Amino acid sequence: MCTFTVTGKVRSPEDGYELQCRANQVSIQHECRFFLIDMRQAEIITKTMPAFETAKVKDEFRQELRKHKTAVLYSRLAEHERFFETVAVNSGFTLKVFDRYDEAVEWLAKDCISVNSV
Repeated sequence: MCTFTVTGKVRSPEDGYELQCRANQVSIQHECRFFLIDMRQAEIITKTMPAFETAKVKDEFRQELRKHKTAVLYSRLAEHERFFETVAVNSGFTLKVFDRYDEAVEWLAKDCISVNSV
């Protein structure tokens, strides 16, 4: 499992695209398919439509990122986070949002054999 800890202000969708790029790079370099994106220390700046855009993966990353299982961890779940999950899942990605670390790790571990931090 590869973990990204995101801090500071996060603007959607711009920073979401940057995270997609980094996840794609890590996936290729480290052959990682299980991701925990920890957003608990981030200040999320978004609304419903930008959340929709963030969940839509850029074409250049789509094929690689569809191979991933991704848990996104927030300090609390609001409408935007749940909408983001729905759009991602409806677009063919294995992604789930959580507000509890233990639940996120347990969900990822169902298919994950080894644990690596990047």
